[in-house]
Amino acid sequence: MSAEALLMSVIAFSLGLYYVAKWVHGVPVPPDPWENDIPADELVETAPELLCENCLSPRASPDQHYCPTCGNATGDFTRYIPFVNIRFNYSLLPALWRKLTSTDEPLRSRIIALLVLLLIAPAMLAVGVPFLLYAKLWKKPDEPAKEPAPPANQPGEPHGG
Repeated sequence: MSAEALLMSVIAFSLGLYYVAKWVHGVPVPPDPWENDIPADELVETAPELLCENCLSPRASPDQHYCPTCGNATGDFTRYIPFVNIRFNYSLLPALWRKLTSTDEPLRSRIIALLVLLLIAPAMLAVGVPFLLYAKLWKKPDEPAKEPAPPANQPGEPHGG
């Protein structure tokens, strides 16, 4: 193919593309049939009811971090809060166990859940057991509570006895 033929085909393609775009732009848009069905005063925005994504039970407030019914993380920022997110971070094991014991799950997903549990269990033991041993072995014994000293007598008060 010569350079002139290539140039002519590029120009023809560009002109064809231009006319197709111009034709699409000129197509009339049908009016919105639902534009005037609902009066504007009825479209008052109300706050949506907050629901748990797992069990669809209503949440008491937007500040609630976990669903009281199923324990699912419902807060928007629950996974970012250091001490509140412990249940969120470690909720994988119960979910895998439910999937493994459920008869509704397909066999393939149950096998994958079993393999993941078998891979996670040694890691949990390797981290959890030394931590528990450390906490048990090097725990300071509880000191007995000291009784408070009797108050000193104020001047002018009789001595007890």
